[in-house]
Amino acid sequence: GASYIPIPGYGIQLPSAGTYQITTTIHVNAGSGSQTALLMLLYDQVADIVIPNSESYIYYYNQSELTPITMISYCTVAGPAYIEVRGRNSNSTSVQIYSGGLGRTKISFLKVSD
Repeated sequence: GASYIPIPGYGIQLPSAGTYQITTTIHVNAGSGSQTALLMLLYDQVADIVIPNSESYIYYYNQSELTPITMISYCTVAGPAYIEVRGRNSNSTSVQIYSGGLGRTKISFLKVSD
């Protein structure tokens, strides 16, 4: 996860040990006429690890004001944890992740077992 940067404001506190379903909805504006891929993952700050199998590769070609993309991942934590969304762009194209009238970027969790 070292080459991935935290996306400010998009993390969630898991309150206790257990297995969680993490749902992340990402709204991206890659700019009209651009071609890029956004690589996203979930990162456990407490354990200092990438959440296994949380990586997503989102490809954009000549798109702007895209419909939000939803990722669902599962993670097991040994105690309270802070999970953040991290990302990186595949090239130098400017990519904006935001929430607004055209879509919301958000993260939520559901505890599925202790």
